Amino acid sequence: MNDKIQFRAWDEKQKYMAYQGDPDLETLQSFIHHFGDKELMQWTGLCDCNGKKIYENDVVLVSGQGHFLVEDVKRDFDFLVNAVVEKDMQAIAGNVKENPELLEKFLF
Repeated sequence: MNDKIQFRAWDEKQKYMAYQGDPDLETLQSFIHHFGDKELMQWTGLCDCNGKKIYENDVVLVSGQGHFLVEDVKRDFDFLVNAVVEKDMQAIAGNVKENPELLEKFLF
């Protein structure tokens, strides 16, 4: 797992996803200052098969398992690492904030 913590934040009012820039102390503090009142989602430290970062609230396709909703980095990390190591991790289908229909489509 990458030792750098990164976040994104969902602004429900404006329907906008903000992504933290390169993680260093100043950037993290600035990001939290500006978006700390929004819903923060942590990067898992992992990427899908296309190199896209997997964050909390992402829906990923896992071979042989169907779709998986990443709800909590700490709780779901071992499952995600195993899926990446076994080459079962596929592309991110989207996130449930920008694509709420994913919740209905995959019946979480």
